[in-house]
Amino acid sequence: MVSEPVRIAVAGAGWRAGYALRVARQRPDLVQVTGVYARSARSAARIEDLWNVPASTDLDDVVRQGCPEAAFVCVPREVVGDLALRIHDAGLPLLLETPPGPDIDALFRIHGLLGGSGAQVSEQYQYQPQHAARIAVARSGLLGQVGSASVSVAHDYHAVSLLRLLLGVGFEDVVVDGVADVDRVRAVRGRDRWVPEPQVIDAEVVRANLRWASGRRGAYEFGGEQYVSPLRGRHLRVRGVDGELVDDEVAWYVGPGQVARSSLRRDETGRDGDLEGAHLRQVWLGERLLAENRFAPARLSDDEIALGECLVRMVEYVRGGDPFYPLADACEDAYLGLLIHESVRTGGPVRAVERPWQGLRSPATT
Repeated sequence: MVSEPVRIAVAGAGWRAGYALRVARQRPDLVQVTGVYARSARSAARIEDLWNVPASTDLDDVVRQGCPEAAFVCVPREVVGDLALRIHDAGLPLLLETPPGPDIDALFRIHGLLGGSGAQVSEQYQYQPQHAARIAVARSGLLGQVGSASVSVAHDYHAVSLLRLLLGVGFEDVVVDGVADVDRVRAVRGRDRWVPEPQVIDAEVVRANLRWASGRRGAYEFGGEQYVSPLRGRHLRVRGVDGELVDDEVAWYVGPGQVARSSLRRDETGRDGDLEGAHLRQVWLGERLLAENRFAPARLSDDEIALGECLVRMVEYVRGGDPFYPLADACEDAYLGLLIHESVRTGGPVRAVERPWQGLRSPATT
């Protein structure tokens, strides 16, 4: 647990910046936003009005005021590189939003410029409590040696990051084979609200197989409706020689004639006569504590908890802790996400080329 609140400057005034501001508002003892950089005076005024946080179109002011320990850069991928370089040149450690670049050339460029800077990236899916619990199961040895995983919970780089963490894969050689299909579905909900007159749409679903040089295998499947629609669920599976995790159900070998089964259980307050408030405390598998929410009792979504975890871990890293998702890992996951779509476009398997970060160590393998 942090001894004093982490101080973060936010570069960006959009939807993702709101996550950091909500976490800081609900848990100021853990996270403090020292200021927000906005690209327009209108956005800066909106931030100040909604959040009571200093906001400015002058980046130098935001970098200096309030003594921030790091900057969370959450702007569109097309402009993240140039803005990140300006902040880095000002001497502030970087926490970049995903992905760190829009294409392969941009990924190679930003890694060449900032790969040695210690920059981290806010890949939050690993810290969503349910996914954190699943990763903990995969790494615990309970399933034995894990050889394959299937992820249908998020798009592109987010999904690849989960696959590599579940499988313990670093920056290996890999072959990607992808296809696209059409899923006819009634679009009943958007990101922010239910659709008043839902229409049937043809949604694209992308599927891909990833085969790493070590023999480990990943399966990817995702369509955009899975983010928002209750008609299209999200699913995850991990298989090891001694067991399997399917979503929240776990089965594992105990001994001859003995297989144990259990479920991931969320310890949540506010139900029935519980007056503690509505929040997540922990995620358990039987007597095994797998994930804990350091932001309780704040009422936050799993994704907000995850982004808050990135903010805190960033400053813990700056204060002398371990890296948690270096720029190299973000570039690898974004690169493999791009290869999935290249395979779909070309109609055949694609082999990864040599990447400049391949000689580095990935936290996914620890």
